[in-house]
Amino acid sequence: MADVWGRFWNAAREAAGLPEGFTPYNARHTGISWAIDKRVDLQKVRQRAGHGSLEVTSRYAAILDERDTSLADALEEIFGGSPAAAGPGHTPAELDDAAELQFGTE
Repeated sequence: MADVWGRFWNAAREAAGLPEGFTPYNARHTGISWAIDKRVDLQKVRQRAGHGSLEVTSRYAAILDERDTSLADALEEIFGGSPAAAGPGHTPAELDDAAELQFGTE
């Protein structure tokens, strides 16, 4: 069964243009973080994520509150600057500028 899942995951990951090291675990945490950043109710995120307590889900909110843009910058580079990748309140151009400063890309 793991082989079947792996084939499906790898095909979807490649079709999305994601790097080989991007795992379902990364996708799960990215989705949770994006939902919290979009101000989805933490209780709803907790239920969807299957967390046993709100305390676990709240850790994501605490991390996002620090507004460390390095992860957002890296994700923007992965997704190639699409408007959806920019996230709330940011344009792809703003993230391009940030990525250039951090990664030295053009």
